[in-house]
Amino acid sequence: MGLGSAISLNKAIIENNVLGSAQVPYSSIQYEIVTFRRIFSVLDHNIVFLAPNPSTMIKCVIFDFDGTIADSQAVFISVYNQIAKKYNYRHIELEKLQHLRMLTFNERCRYLRIPIYRIPFLAGEFLATYKKELRQVKLFDGMKELLADLDASGFETAIISSNDKNNISEFLTDNGIHSLDKVYCSTSLFGKHKLIKGFLRKYKLMPDNILYVGDEVRDIVACKKAGVKIAWVDWGYDLKEAVMDAAPDYLISDPGEIITLVRAK
Repeated sequence: MGLGSAISLNKAIIENNVLGSAQVPYSSIQYEIVTFRRIFSVLDHNIVFLAPNPSTMIKCVIFDFDGTIADSQAVFISVYNQIAKKYNYRHIELEKLQHLRMLTFNERCRYLRIPIYRIPFLAGEFLATYKKELRQVKLFDGMKELLADLDASGFETAIISSNDKNNISEFLTDNGIHSLDKVYCSTSLFGKHKLIKGFLRKYKLMPDNILYVGDEVRDIVACKKAGVKIAWVDWGYDLKEAVMDAAPDYLISDPGEIITLVRAK
């Protein structure tokens, strides 16, 4: 079979089997690109064409905020210790920080002597104090470039976080980040999966259309509940040893790896 015949036959197959259901117009140039660049085989003069499935393509990258985009560890410790002093909880000492990063959420609460039932009541006070120190929060190296690359490549981006929306919006503005305009927040530490599911419904996305990028075990748990893939980053709060049992889909050690990952999907 000649090359011209292969292109013509491939075009006919696309029209009958793909466009007939998807109703997406292809130009003659696109037919040739499909022929040359998509996978097909010629067996007994029959072409098997593997078309991309829009329902499994990554269209949006959702980020956690603290520990993923924002390096807020020093501020977090400062704010927490102010609250700990007020309510007589155990302070976070820098020499104990690595130990804390290995613990589960419940184990941390026990170590710090914080009753878990008090967490929702402390959240508002914590975020209000955090806002006063917002200018001390730094952008992780490489994140601004990553967000710009994702935007230039046509990927949607969003933030889903347990921080306050006003804190996040102010931080993004201060750091000259304008492509991230979808910010969703909940003060519930364990309600992130509901926000993710709501995001999918609102924007009519399938779980496979999303990649979530986060740094904590609870991010991984939330993504498993929502049925979306998660890329865990090693520059955040939880250590690798603490998250491996939760089985993140991808392990990321540099922001640049994320754009490579989503382009390959």
